[in-house]
Order: sequence, then C-alpha cells, then structure tokens
Amino acid sequence: MSRAAWFLSVMLVVMMLPGCLRACRPTPEPEEGEVTVTLYFADFMAQHTIPEDREIDLAGRPLALRVVEELIEGPRTPGLHATIPGGTRVLGVTVVEGVARVDFSRELVDNHPGGSAGEAMTLRSLIFTLTDLEGVEGITILVEGEPITLLAGHVELVENMGRGPILTFPIFVDEARAGWLQQEVDAGRQTWRCDPLEVARRDGRMAGFRLTDAFRLLARTGGEAVVAATHGGKTYTIKLRQTVRTGPRGIWTITDID
Repeated sequence: MSRAAWFLSVMLVVMMLPGCLRACRPTPEPEEGEVTVTLYFADFMAQHTIPEDREIDLAGRPLALRVVEELIEGPRTPGLHATIPGGTRVLGVTVVEGVARVDFSRELVDNHPGGSAGEAMTLRSLIFTLTDLEGVEGITILVEGEPITLLAGHVELVENMGRGPILTFPIFVDEARAGWLQQEVDAGRQTWRCDPLEVARRDGRMAGFRLTDAFRLLARTGGEAVVAATHGGKTYTIKLRQTVRTGPRGIWTITDID
C-alpha cells in the first residue's frame, strides 16, 4: 500500500468514529497568564505530526482559541512544518459537550496545497492539538460559519472527528532534526531526551499516546531500547535508537511503533 493510501485509510478510521462523544465539563472561562500547551506540526516526510510544547499567554481569551492561533503561527523548532495554509485566520472556537467547533476563514480551503498527506497533516494537527485540552474529545471544522465536507478534495470531513486508534505506520528518522536535538541536550536543554522511557512517553504523542498512558522499559542494550506502552487497554511496543551518538549523553529517537 502506498504511503498516501495509508494516510487516507487511517484518516477515514479517525473520522468515521461515532458522532456522539460523551459529554464533558464545560469549557473553562478565559484566563489570564501563561500556560504550557502542546501543538502538533508535520514532520519532514508528512508522515506524523510531532508534538511541540510551548508556553503561551492567554491574554484573557479562551484556551482553545489561543492554541489554534498558535498552530496557525507555525512551529518554532527546526525540522517541523506548518499544517495550516498561509493567510488562514481562526474566526472563533466554541466547545460544547466535548466537541470543539473551529471556525476558519476561507483561506483554509482556498490556500490549501492539497494532497492526501497534506490534508492528513492539517486534520491530525488540529485534532491532536485540541483533544490534548481537558474536556475536548473531538472537533468539527467550519469555514465562515458553515461546516465543510472537503478540505482540498482528498479527505471527506464529518462532524465530531476524534483521535482514533494509535498510529503504527512507519517512522522515518529526520537526521537533521536529530542533530539539532543533540545540540540542545549538549547545551543543557531537553536533557530528558537521554532517557528512552521519557522519550517514548513524550514523543510517543505523535502516534496518539497520552502522557497519562502506562510506559515500561523492557530492554536497553547499547544504543537500542524497547518500551511497552499501554493505551486504551492495548499494549504496544515502541522501539528507540540513539541516532547521533551512543552513551549516557546521546539522545534517543523513536524508530518504530508496533
């Protein structure tokens, strides 16, 4: 199966989830101050959406609105790519009974480059980013107040799109990004990347795992490690490798999820 066809099959599973998601607590009122959120951006192969943790200022506005604004702004770290077309504006976000209704300007459709992989990246980045917020389990995309059924011609949209199953398709290592991450660790930042269990927990979010899932180190030999991750009652195997250098100060990178 081609990579494009694989994307389409995964997205169809995600978007055909039942529309009636269970009710959640109402969306919190707008807050002041800064909070740390997780945004998801496309990797160099348009294969996965990679989590980027970011501190943002709420400025007295709803959190769900602010995260979409930050997603539109694009990534701040090397090797990640924007998923929302240039010129797109978010007109509003409301959360009712666990579903975030995200209203965009026309540019979301008019400026989208298209392609099954590109559309999958846009949808998954929105779904993963918003469902990381407490009380949000699914999203509906609108353009200027009206729900849309197509983004750019390849993936049909439905209301109340949820995360779907854990993604287990191939992972391609971005060597350039890995080199930058190693430099970050060498400079005393992101030192958690020297721990394969913590890398599986944090970077595993690209496949749909949650930080609250159970992770257990099964093996660690030389520059390779295996972690068991349990999500939704099912246990998966995450394989990792030290892609830049081996040893206690070498970063770990996820190479496979099975």
